[in-house]
Amino acid sequence: MWHLTFATAVGDVTIDSFPCEIEELSRYIGKTGLLDATIPIPNAQVGRRMKDIIGGEGRLSVYAYRDGECWWGGFVDNTRVVSSSLGAVLYVKGSSFEAYVDRREHREDTTWTGVEQTQMARRLWDYMQGTGPGSSIGVNTNIPTLNTKARDMSWLRSDIKTVGSILKEVSNRVDGFEWAIDCYNIGTQRHRDLVVGHPIIGRPETAVTLEYPGDILTYEIEGDALDGATSFQARGKAPDPVGKPGTPGNKDGTGGSGTAAEKVPPIMSTKAFTDDGLHAVGYVRIDATVDRPTVTEVATLDAWAELALEMRSGPLVLPAVVARMDNITQAALGSNFKLRINDYPYPEGPMGEPGYEDIARVIGYEISPAEFGASDVLKLIFENPYDKDNQKRAPD
Repeated sequence: MWHLTFATAVGDVTIDSFPCEIEELSRYIGKTGLLDATIPIPNAQVGRRMKDIIGGEGRLSVYAYRDGECWWGGFVDNTRVVSSSLGAVLYVKGSSFEAYVDRREHREDTTWTGVEQTQMARRLWDYMQGTGPGSSIGVNTNIPTLNTKARDMSWLRSDIKTVGSILKEVSNRVDGFEWAIDCYNIGTQRHRDLVVGHPIIGRPETAVTLEYPGDILTYEIEGDALDGATSFQARGKAPDPVGKPGTPGNKDGTGGSGTAAEKVPPIMSTKAFTDDGLHAVGYVRIDATVDRPTVTEVATLDAWAELALEMRSGPLVLPAVVARMDNITQAALGSNFKLRINDYPYPEGPMGEPGYEDIARVIGYEISPAEFGASDVLKLIFENPYDKDNQKRAPD
């Protein structure tokens, strides 16, 4: 059912394909996914075919196919051969192509003024793939021009910035964008595409419906009051110490003149931003402070506190779902799913309305191998507005 196809990372020339067992396979928006798979080596003929695969870490790419559909593409990071009286196997570990941005440094002094933000993503990928031998991994960057925010950015070669850190800095904003690398086939032709979405990737007009009982095998719905808060303030950078400079003293502490510098407290937002609507319906007040130690403007701190109120106010209710793969494709990444549940905790209503119904957006998936006689399943990772990445999403 599952096959791994190996190709050259540079040039994408196919080498060979082998049936495999998937131990772990994951994919996320704008974040590195992982592959952990095992390929049996039942005879010398298969062993000979593997001569270009074994030891191919750092120069090979690998694609995971399920029933002919590509679900994952990335780099071969590690190979390991294990042989015993029970047989021989090749273990393969890999990272999805999204990992490339964290493996490359931007080694040019750069200033961008008034550049549309998604085109910054294209420029960064074009830079990575245009810096000489070994740099191009064949990702198509022909993304459409979008009418989104124009931004200014600059950095020096001496800053030693990875492309990933720059891409996160420009994309991880309230009015930012999302990106991923899609791998797919059209006929026998394989493609690697940079996909950019503003403000998000996906979100079809009609959400895909998953039901329990049905395609949903297990679910969890957790509510937590302490993930959020109802009143937010923000703390910034402490101004430099002030004092009257003096003459240097002796090593023993004698001599010298002047006044010792006095510490100045960090600047704060002008006020706390509070969710009076939740308090009016009975929610207890929970306070939180957003720390931004590099911010030097009170107005910017006000924006951070107000953003925290908008994104993190009140309890977090987050579903987790494990579902059959049969009716789901890799297009699930970035899409909305309508979860509909009827069971003992959420009994059907008197007019047949679902006991639980909500829409959640998929930002990743993790595939688990099928046990004998069963179907493959995947865990859908739904967007969590209170997670660390979203908490770092900067106001414009």
